[in-house]
Amino acid sequence: METALSPRPSTSDDTPRTAHYSPMLHNAILSIGLRFSDDAQLRAIDTLKLFCDEAKKHMRQEGMNPSVATVQALAHLASHHNLMAEHNLGWLQIGMAVRCGLTSQFDRCVGVMMRQRLTGRYL
Repeated sequence: METALSPRPSTSDDTPRTAHYSPMLHNAILSIGLRFSDDAQLRAIDTLKLFCDEAKKHMRQEGMNPSVATVQALAHLASHHNLMAEHNLGWLQIGMAVRCGLTSQFDRCVGVMMRQRLTGRYL
């Protein structure tokens, strides 16, 4: 579990990151998913916060060059905060996710795909 929580110290070039995976997304998903674990220690609030804090450590680095994984991670962090009854932080995080997606023009990709489906033309 420690390996998933924080990869070994290295340069940013060695950190595993693709358009659909990043350490921030990994930890954000775990901060929500472990809530459903059978192990009481993994379900503990402190454990969930630990994964959330680790995800937030990657926010500055990923924010400089956002990908779809960054937007998803921010949205998952919003869900985590809402589940912890920290609603103001949840709204802040979802706002960051939406703004990051719009700024990165990920919405244009969806718009093009929808137009293609409606017209029946695929490029």
